[in-house]
Amino acid sequence: MAERDCLSLISKLKKGVKLNSAVGFIVSDILSLASYFELCSFSYVRREGNSLAHNVAKRSVNLNHEVVWLENFPDFATILQARI
Repeated sequence: MAERDCLSLISKLKKGVKLNSAVGFIVSDILSLASYFELCSFSYVRREGNSLAHNVAKRSVNLNHEVVWLENFPDFATILQARI
């Protein structure tokens, strides 16, 4: 199950909407990848319920290089996770 805090994206995924736009192509890619799974569902979770993922995504917007975490969470994510 994929949980996201973007209600409009979840709505498009559930309806299978494939528009000729940047979002439409993303929806199409997600649905295509989801078809490889025996079961895949999408659900909406308010941002407050998924603060760790939201904060990691927010920090990634300003990155200008690739970052990979193999074993440990970065310090800021560990601090956020401890609060949950």
